Parts: sequence; structure tokens; C-alpha cells
Amino acid sequence: MSFTARQFRGVRDIPPGPHFLWVTHPESGAVRTGFFIMAYGAQQVHVLQWDKFHETISEPSRAEARFQAEGLDTFHHLLVPYNDPTLINSELDKRDGFTQTTLNRKSKMWKRLAGSITQRVLVRVIGQHITSWHVDTTDRVQGALHVAAEMELDRRLPKHYLQSKELRFSFPQNAKTYTADVVGADRTLAATDATSYMMSVMNDGNKALSDDDVVAELQLAFIIGVHLGNHACIQQWWHMVLKLVLKAFLLPELRPVLAAKLLYCLAAQLEYSARWLDETILDPNEPNSNELRLALIIYKRRLDEVLEGLGDQATKEQLTVGTAFAKIESEVVSLGWELDGDYLRKGKVMMEDGEEVDVEMAELQAEDERGEWAPEVVELDEHGRQRDLVSWHD
Repeated sequence: MSFTARQFRGVRDIPPGPHFLWVTHPESGAVRTGFFIMAYGAQQVHVLQWDKFHETISEPSRAEARFQAEGLDTFHHLLVPYNDPTLINSELDKRDGFTQTTLNRKSKMWKRLAGSITQRVLVRVIGQHITSWHVDTTDRVQGALHVAAEMELDRRLPKHYLQSKELRFSFPQNAKTYTADVVGADRTLAATDATSYMMSVMNDGNKALSDDDVVAELQLAFIIGVHLGNHACIQQWWHMVLKLVLKAFLLPELRPVLAAKLLYCLAAQLEYSARWLDETILDPNEPNSNELRLALIIYKRRLDEVLEGLGDQATKEQLTVGTAFAKIESEVVSLGWELDGDYLRKGKVMMEDGEEVDVEMAELQAEDERGEWAPEVVELDEHGRQRDLVSWHD
């Protein structure tokens, strides 16, 4: 939820778990700053301060933090109850119809959006070993391209305005999905299926990622991206969704618990984007949105093939993947997306080093493989031109 306040001292009675708070000055335009905290229960105090000069949140000195914490009793009554933010802005009650039912619904949604985020993940991605983890609109993502929107923001902001950090996600956008030692069928598989790549990153001794760690990174990219308008994180989210989650066709069979968690997470993000945000992340004019639709069509078919192949041998966890994908299907119905289409299974894929390999199709080329735009066999003349066409030059 969001609200405007002239005087805001803080929040009390925060329940255990990860929480994200972000603020922006009314006159600071598109720049937002936020922070994650991990709440563990009573008797825990988080102290932050508003930097009037830079119009951002910052960590106070240890002395100031201790002073504020020790004097908490004097202004505890001024803190906004987590379960009733209408005390700071009564307009919330009118606008949202704020009730206990509404609160429960929002609490459940937040758990779906951020339930896998832990202190360990925050330290690894954001890199701050303190009680809160700061992020802002201008933060970069390691290994990501500098997109036009970021360059425009840099141009408009004074150099001293914010000190951008580089967020370190475990699946960088510029990483190769295969090793130089992989050849033959394994190389072909690496070109079309992200499962082996994901598992190799997770099993890397320097990372040792759990299932929840991977889900948490998808959650972080989404939360920072949509709430702070951080274009680098939005691109990281698209990268994980299109190049990893929906390209890991063998994951439902080999790591079904992880596959289901990722799909449930994606379903929650699509629901949140469509029903809770002012602007959806699925801009119909953006190529990524159409690519997502096509990726979902292919994933559905490949998932059906995996589950049908397992038959009666399918475990409860593997069947749960199908249930999780059904949640995504229900969310895209409102977009008019039909995921039961067919597609060609043969084609060429270019590897990162420029080599082309003959493989099953990994994606649809717009609508070219289906319906009225489906390819057809034609007869060519000795000059390589299609016969039966009228030519004004012959």
C-alpha cells in the first residue's frame, strides 16, 4: 500500500519475515529509494533516517541509532501500527475499503511475492552486511546492458544525487549457458533447455544455492524493479523468466519442487502486476510481453509431454508443477492469451559463439509457425524464385 504523509516517525508491530519499504519525495520525479529489513519478532528496533539534502533514506550513525532506540518509549504512540496504516492517513480507509479481510488478503499476497527472501540472499545480492539493505532507482545489475531508460535517468540526475550500487544476481544476463567442453547432443540440449545451466549454477561451490535462493532472486528482481522503477532489475526479471524459468523444460522432472515454486512465484507476480499495480509490467507494446506469451505456449506443451511421459510414475511433486502452471494460465486469461496453440519443432539455434546447430524449435517466431502465417512448401524455379507468382519483369 502507499500513502502520503507530512510527518512519519515509523512503523510498529512488524510481523516476522522480509519487508520492503520505499519512499520518494513528491518533487523528486522518478527517483525512489527503498530498503529491505528482516523482522524476527518483538524487541527488535530498526533505525533509519531521511537525508533531506539527497532526499533519500540512509543509515544513521551508531550513536544516533542507539539514542533513537533508547528513546522509543517517548514516541512509540506516534508509530503507525503495521496492521492499521489508516491512523496516519484516513484516506486509505476510504480508498482501499481497509478492513481486516483486506489486510489478510494483502498479507497473503506479500508472502507469495517475498516469502523466499532471506538475510543470506539480501547479503549476496545487495551486499550490505547491516540490519537493512538499501536499493534505489539507479542501482545497476552486474552483467546487464545499460538500457536507454537508465541512461536518460543518469542524464537528468545530478552526479551526487544517489550512489548507485551494482546488484549481484546469481544468473547474470551476459553468462553463457554452456561450457566450451560440451559438444554433440549435450551442446544441443544446452541450446534449448536451461535446466543443466541452472543446476550447474546452483551446485557451484561458491554459491550453493537452495531452491528458495533461486526463487528469492526472482522475487527481488521483481520487487525492486516494479516498485522503484529500476530498469536494470526489470530486465533481470525478464531474463530469469524468459531465459531460465520458462526454458528449463526438464526441471519439472529433475527438480519438481523448484519448478513448482518458480511457477507459483511467477503466477503471483503476474496477478500482482495486473490487479495491484497502477502500471502492469506486461506492456503490450513491449517485445518481452509477446515473447512471454510464446514462451508460455511452448512451456505448456513441453510440460504436458513430460507429465504424460511419466504417466503413473509421476510423483506428487511432479504433478504439483502442472497445478502451478495452471495458476499462470488462469492469470493470463484476462490478457486474451491462448496457450493451447501448436508450433514447429525443428529449426536452427545460434549459440553464444556464433555456431548454428539443428535442434527442435526453442521458441515461436511471432505467429509465423501457426495459423494463417504457418510456413508452407512451395516450388522454386531455376533462379530460386517461387513459381505461380505474377512477375512484371519477365
